Amino acid sequence: MNNEAKLLLSVKEASELLGVGTGLVYEMVRKHEIPHIRLGRLVKIPLQGLETWIAQESGLADDASEDSSPHPITASDT
Repeated sequence: MNNEAKLLLSVKEASELLGVGTGLVYEMVRKHEIPHIRLGRLVKIPLQGLETWIAQESGLADDASEDSSPHPITASDT
């Protein structure tokens, strides 16, 4: 299954898409700096939440309202 079809990413998948280590993603989760969901002991990163967070952090959130076509993050983008 590719990342386009997934609603929730593992920390490893999110770190690969972001181009950072898993340790940094776990730290960001711990500090509530990145959207995440806990399912028991598992930490999952919502793909849509990650895309929104990236747009907000990069200042693209304002530009996104002007552009009606979505630009989803895929594994091929990394």
